[in-house]
Parts: sequence; C-alpha cells; structure tokens
Amino acid sequence: MKTGLRRSIFLFVAFLLLAGCDGMPLPQGYQAYAYGTPWPTPQATPTRVSTEADTLTICMGSEPVDLFLYNEPSYQKMAVLAALYDGPIDRINYQYQPVLLEKIPSLADGDAQIEPVSVSEGTMVLDADGQMAPLLPGLRVRPAGCRADGCAVAFEGGAIEMDQMRVTFHLKPGLTWSDGVPLTAWDSVFSYRVAVSEFTTYGLGGLVSLSARTSIYTAEYTALDDLTVVWTGLPGFLDPTYQANFFIPLPQHTLARYQVEELLVSEEANRAPLGWGPYRLVAWEPGVQIVLERNPYYFRAAEGLPHFDRLIYRFVGQDESANLAALQSGACDVLLADALPAAPTSQMLALQESGQARLVAVPGLDGALWEQLTFSVAPPADQTQPALFGDRRLRHAAAFCLDRQALADSLYGGYAPLLDTYLPAGHPLLTGAEISTYPFDPAAGMALLEEAGWRDEDGDGLREAHGVPGLADGTPLRFSLATTEADFRAALGARIGEALRVCGMEVVVTQEPAREMFAQNAAATLTGRHFDLAEYSLPGRWLPPCEIGLSASIPSEANYWNGSNLSGYSNPDYDAVCQAALLFLPGTPEYVGAHQEALRIFSADLPVLPLFVHVGFLMTRPDLDGLTIAYTQGSELIGIESARLVR
Repeated sequence: MKTGLRRSIFLFVAFLLLAGCDGMPLPQGYQAYAYGTPWPTPQATPTRVSTEADTLTICMGSEPVDLFLYNEPSYQKMAVLAALYDGPIDRINYQYQPVLLEKIPSLADGDAQIEPVSVSEGTMVLDADGQMAPLLPGLRVRPAGCRADGCAVAFEGGAIEMDQMRVTFHLKPGLTWSDGVPLTAWDSVFSYRVAVSEFTTYGLGGLVSLSARTSIYTAEYTALDDLTVVWTGLPGFLDPTYQANFFIPLPQHTLARYQVEELLVSEEANRAPLGWGPYRLVAWEPGVQIVLERNPYYFRAAEGLPHFDRLIYRFVGQDESANLAALQSGACDVLLADALPAAPTSQMLALQESGQARLVAVPGLDGALWEQLTFSVAPPADQTQPALFGDRRLRHAAAFCLDRQALADSLYGGYAPLLDTYLPAGHPLLTGAEISTYPFDPAAGMALLEEAGWRDEDGDGLREAHGVPGLADGTPLRFSLATTEADFRAALGARIGEALRVCGMEVVVTQEPAREMFAQNAAATLTGRHFDLAEYSLPGRWLPPCEIGLSASIPSEANYWNGSNLSGYSNPDYDAVCQAALLFLPGTPEYVGAHQEALRIFSADLPVLPLFVHVGFLMTRPDLDGLTIAYTQGSELIGIESARLVR
C-alpha cells in the first residue's frame, strides 16, 4: 500500500472515531427537518434591518485553515467549498444524484461492467478473504463468476480468469472552471494523481465515495477523452460504492505546474481555489471573512442561479448572544453549527417563537454520529471472569429496561432520530426487513432477568446470581460501563445507570480519554475488550456496515487491533450472510436479501444496542428559502445556489 494512502486511511478513521459532540439538555419547541427535503416557505417576515438584497452572509464560528481538498478536512472548509463546487455527485435520501455527470453509472445500463480477465502470476489481486496480495501459487482467489467461499480455489500458477470491475463516468458537455477554461475528464484524473501521491496525507478528500477500500484497490483511473473517465478495480474487487468512484476535479491548467509536495502548501491551491459552482472566490480577509461572487461561467446560470450576487462567509466566534444579535440585525443571514451552542438555548428558542429566526435540526448522513451501547459478548482469552452479556437474555433485558427515547430527549428534546439497528430509519434496506425491536418495557426486561437466574432475594434492589453458569450464587448483577471523558457522556452514562437500576442492575461508569479507549493494542479498553458495556459514537455509513458483527472483525493481533467488532460477537450464520452481502453489489436482489438477513440476525442477537443519531443545528433569517437540507461531502449547505429570500 502506498504511504500516502495508508496515512490517509488511518487519519480519516481516527477523525471519525474521535469526533466529539458535547451535548446539553434541549428544551422543547423548535423545528427539525429531515435531510434531503426543502425548507418550508415562511409565513411572514418580521421587521428587521435587512442586508443587501443581492448578498447572503453566512456566519461561521471559526475560519477555515485552507480550502484545498487534499489537506486536513474541516466543517468550515466544506461549507465554503459547497459554494465553489456543485456536486460532482450529491447523495440525498440514500440515492446518488448526478451533478457534473450525465448520469450515475449502473450495471443495468452497461456503463458499469464486471468482466472476466486473465490474470497472470505476480499480478496484484484481491484474494478470497478480500485482502490485496500478489497472485502466487497457493493464494485462495475467486475465479470469474464466483460469488461465495465455496467456489474459491487455490491458485496453481500460470494464469487464471478473475472478475474485474470497470465503471465509466460521462461528464456533461460545456462545463467550465470559474476562469472560463473548460473542465474536462483530465481534471478528475489529475485529482486522482494528487490523491495517491506519497506526499498526500488526506487522500480520501477528493473521492466522492470516501471509501478507503476504493482508494487502495483502484487498479487504474484514466480518461478516454475530454468527457469520459474510467475507473478500474483490481481483479477480484467488486466495489459496492462503484457509482461514486469519481474524483472531484482539480484545475490541472493552473495546478499541474506544481509538484504535489509544493501543491499542498501553495497559496493558489489553498487560498484561491478555482471551482465550477455557483460562486467564485474574490477575497479572503484573514480573521474577518471570505467573499465570493456569482460565477458567470456557472453551468446552471441559464436557470437564473444562483439567486444572490455575493456570498460572504464571516468568522464570528462562538459568543451566542453576539451571534444571535447579528442574526437579528441582518449582519448574519445564516448561523452555522459551529457558531451556535451544541443544542438550542432559551435565547435561540425565543427568536424562533417570535418569528425573528428559524431554527433547523439537521440529522446528517455520512459523518453523522450514532450513539450506541456495545455489549461485551465474549471476553479476551486471558480474562477469567465470564462475560455477563454473553447471555443474550441479559442483552435483551438491558434493551427493554432502557427508555432510549428519554435518553435522546435528554440531549435533543425528541428530535434525535432513534435507531433499531445499524441503519437509520428510512434506509431502503429496512423496507420489508424483519427487525427485532426493543421498546421501553421494564417488565419484559425483568422477566428475562428472572429467567436467566438473576433474582433479588435479599430485597436490596440489586439482583444476585442464582444458578447462573460460571458465577457463585449471590454474585451481584453489577457491571462497568466504559465511555469517553466528554461531559455529556458522563451524564448519559449516569442516566443509563439509573434506568438499569430500576430493573435491578448496577452500573459503574468509568471514563478515559478517547485515544486511550480506542488505542490499537491488546491493553486498550475497547479494542482489547476489557469492559462489560461501552458507550460511544460511530460514524454513519452510506452502505450497511454489517462487518461490525463479523468474527473476522474482532480486534486482534492478526488485524493489528483495528477490527470494528468490539463486542467479540461471533455467529457462523451471521458471518456467512454478511460475507455474502459484501460480495454482492447494490441494486441486485442478492445484495438486498443477504443484507436483510444480516440485519435480522444482528437485531435478534443484539451485540450492539443502537440508541439515536446525533444532530446539528443551524439558525437562519426567517425569510430564507430554497435551500435543501442534506449532509454530503461534509457540509449541509448542498443546494446553496437555490437559496433565495421570500418577501
């Protein structure tokens, strides 16, 4: 693996795992809108000091460090790039939508293909376990047409036919950069070459799918002509994200003169990037603002877009009172999430209730964190104490005894979407799926505890073991809950403890720095599985992450303590259907069937109890209309070109 890609993947994963959000109790009374839906038209506009009619001012808490795709990602950077770029592919309501492309490639239409190719000894391939390796005698691989472990064979030397995936992307004709120079397929290829350079740390920044596997297992990314890009995977790699295996173009006509190591620090790329979107950058006043103006070469200009002539990103800090006053006076038209408290306050609610502002809750998609409880189903081999939650009845009991809605309300007042499994509500794969759910039902939970041998015979409110395998009678039902040092996690852990105590379980909350909890070694609390319960967030996924329950994903020395199955859960039936699901591609009946069966088994066995999705908040002037609430490529400002004022 190239050094740049390895660093890119490690840092991207670390960024997601360590992402924090300090919550607080949230009052009732504000609006929440689902991602991918337009903002409603306001009923009335209160008297206010208006900004210039042709200028929209977006206020953010802090200034981006740079605006280059392949430097460190940030919320602030992506908010600005949302106006400089448009697409190239948007992701709304679990569907890819073409922006710069003529269409989204598909197997059904033939612009994505799986073809048998003859592979000779020494060629890099994906083996039957999904690992990249040179094709050498003895390596287990899947020959062409093979979609299961049962048909995998050991390579005997010479050559063998394997499946190879090829995806063709067609750009719309007539696209131009904001300086008037044509945008071509070669600009996307140039971006790919920057992404895979050994000098590039954040190589996933320009890949629409954000898939680390795609970055590693790309065999070739090239242009056939000015409008056609072709992505080719390594033999044996059938990529479920193939429809978004497109690299965001960079203007090679201005940037190709730099070496990559120079490009990463150049003023031109970092402080004055060209785009093709509705706006172009005209000024950056450090510590004050970034000013954009209408792009005369915007490919949607004939539609009358964008509606504003100028867009100003103003850096205002995190003073809530000052920022809300700026919203009222017209100095700000939009307050982004980093300019507001993590949850709405009485001041924010008062502005909405009086009609002076609109408060919007934005549940994200990729990048949205979902809170969950991981049960220690199987302890590491050196642990002598049996895992309490190895008994599925205790996992179910804990789920029934927890009022997950109340937990979500304690942070977000009822506007955090609850989860029943590792996919969010509304995901297409949940349609018709058989999912076990666990509504708040303490009586059901206590009945399961009684059945498992946990009774409170001494009347102290804490259950003890009576005939529980591996435990002495009288052992109290007491266990630890490991979590990070964030203040809201301490509060959430305490609430979980209070809820479970009602059912006769005692919880001891322990906290430590996230970097120590997630350290990649056998001694770490989570990766080493030294816990009973663990509470933390996971990043939302575009594709179903069934691998979080795979036996092969249990952290171990073999996978460098980097596995995602922290519970230690192992079920051969689940392994079989999840592995099968990972071999099929979206849009096929086999893909749907395998993933739905994995969801059924996982929700019934419950090694992980999903709680809720974390949300972010924006505030806008009440007469701002036309935006689409979505979270794609790190910013909720998708569709900024359609923003307009309703008088």
